[in-house]
Amino acid sequence: MWRCSLSRRLLVSGVAVIAVFALSLAAEPAFQRNRGGGRDRGEREVPRKFRKLYDELAGLLDRFTASLADRRGRGGSVVLGGEVLPANGHRGPGLLDDKTAFPGSVMYIDRLKDLGAGGVSLSLSYPLMTDNYPRSAEYWSFYKRLTDEVRKRGLKLHVKTGPMFTEKEFTDVKTDYSKLDAPTYFREKMRMNQRISEELRPDYLSIGNEPSSEMQIMKLKFTANDYTRYISDSLRSMNRRGVLVGAGTGNWDSTEYVTKFARETDLDYIDIHVYPLASRRDNYLQRAVEMAQIARSARKRLVIGETWLYKASPSELNANPTAASVFARDVYSFWAPLDSEFLEAMARLGRAEGIEYISPFWTKYFFAYIDFGKAGLFAGPKQLTAQVDKAMVAALMAGKYSPTGEAYRRLAREYR
Repeated sequence: MWRCSLSRRLLVSGVAVIAVFALSLAAEPAFQRNRGGGRDRGEREVPRKFRKLYDELAGLLDRFTASLADRRGRGGSVVLGGEVLPANGHRGPGLLDDKTAFPGSVMYIDRLKDLGAGGVSLSLSYPLMTDNYPRSAEYWSFYKRLTDEVRKRGLKLHVKTGPMFTEKEFTDVKTDYSKLDAPTYFREKMRMNQRISEELRPDYLSIGNEPSSEMQIMKLKFTANDYTRYISDSLRSMNRRGVLVGAGTGNWDSTEYVTKFARETDLDYIDIHVYPLASRRDNYLQRAVEMAQIARSARKRLVIGETWLYKASPSELNANPTAASVFARDVYSFWAPLDSEFLEAMARLGRAEGIEYISPFWTKYFFAYIDFGKAGLFAGPKQLTAQVDKAMVAALMAGKYSPTGEAYRRLAREYR
């Protein structure tokens, strides 16, 4: 289901930065520097195939942005961060065996900082970081070194702890959850949370994201009460000094989890993931606003730990499109103005609702896209993402950015 696939959204080719020093740099990046950024939708012609979808998403964004303009904002600065894709836990042994993984991750962090990022987000996956997982000590060493590099650069650090996907479209790591039960999962996650808070000391530690997706990924059954109890037990067992601890869910889910987390736990913040705009029945952007208001009413701080424009229409969401086919749409350069507008909408939402940290997920599009007409008529999702990743690596190495990256630069400066 699309809701499950939204949760960690790491197609293997989506982290092809793993070859950051090994790929040929002969190909030119899709875009050169253009500090204009902005919302010029006519910058690149939208292909007929996507024109209806583009206009539909643009209309939804326009209406949402207008609704924010009519409200009195809470003010304050918004720290814009970004996902460090080459350090994502779904790479598994690639983080350890590929000699470019660490320097590539550091370079990626430097490029995000150059764009004005005030923080970065790392995905440390379960069960990769559990005590008995093969090579666990090496994974901990990798992330300890990387968090040191983040701190040297004066950036905020946000850490997430979701489960590994099992499908080959998302990772090469083979993970078997068939013998796992909910009590064991919660117990091992609690131990992960303890170690992360004590050994990595992130500024933000999200110990629960998208519980309904976790159930689908691992085929477990637990209730909102069960998950809330796990949150409370984790908080009691952790050394939280200097670490803000949060949890939350996606804007496509009901508000049940957010309500219970906000009102029944000692969490410091609520972490909302924002991807789809709307289905035929539900306005998911307004649901994100509702979740933020629930958190604020309980005096919780707010974070958007993941966000990107999910390029599916309301009617498609009702039909449950495959995630791979939807994510493959991201690669095209004609989306850049709309991606930029979505990021601005999130920044405006942040200021309106007092959200202190916002982390776009698909940060590779800060560097490059590919043109629709040059992608190949019959290219599938895997081929398309391979093409854009090659362009992205070239741009990353050259220190060049896409119009979306330049729009992010402007927003980071304007909203800080």
